[in-house]
Amino acid sequence: MSMNRENVAWQSSNGKWNLGFYDYYHVNQGDEDFDPEWDVEYTDDFNWVSTGHATEEAAHNSWDGCNPGGGTVMEYNAGNAKACDALDAKAVACREAHARAQAELFAHASQWTRPFR
Repeated sequence: MSMNRENVAWQSSNGKWNLGFYDYYHVNQGDEDFDPEWDVEYTDDFNWVSTGHATEEAAHNSWDGCNPGGGTVMEYNAGNAKACDALDAKAVACREAHARAQAELFAHASQWTRPFR
């Protein structure tokens, strides 16, 4: 099964490879021919990342969801250094956002697991 989603594989300055999927939201949901695969707009943020892989192939293999279709590949070099560094920063922001969400969820859920008095 496939589900087209915008993604990028990039190399960090340390030579490691990473994979990030861009966050998105649905548009045209009220349309009769709404398609959840294609009726999306992408943001500039990641909603999923995997980092620190030895090879580009290993980065791609870190994704175990539906086939996302094509993506962009960016090797670290003088011409791409700024863009790769920006993607590294987006990956950190994604991980931090996920950690905050997980902590909030745990804090909220823990109030329901306390014994009744």
